[in-house]
Amino acid sequence: MVVSVRMSEDEQAALKAFADFHGMPLSTLLKETLLERMEDEYDVRLAEKALTEDDGTRYTLADMRKRYGL
Repeated sequence: MVVSVRMSEDEQAALKAFADFHGMPLSTLLKETLLERMEDEYDVRLAEKALTEDDGTRYTLADMRKRYGL
């Protein structure tokens, strides 16, 4: 799939310089950056959901070791 992104010449130059600095094509930089952002947002949503379901129970490391025979 080919995707077109409109940007100013300054934005393109900055992104190209960043991609060159990291030794990758601009398309790879954009794809990896977008995928990382999506993963980060997904992780935040999972964490927020977990916090709403948290009952406040906490275990010490010693408790967990004992519980799992470690």
